[in-house]
Amino acid sequence: MVELGMPMVDLAKKFDITPAAVSYAVQRGEKMAKEQSYQLET
Repeated sequence: MVELGMPMVDLAKKFDITPAAVSYAVQRGEKMAKEQSYQLET
């Protein structure tokens, strides 16, 4: 997992979603990145 230096709780508040939704979105994004052979950088 690429760490962006921001807690999931803070992201959840920023986007007005639950921390669980942030976690799910992160997992989906990582899966899509792997499938497309993208390299995530911070």
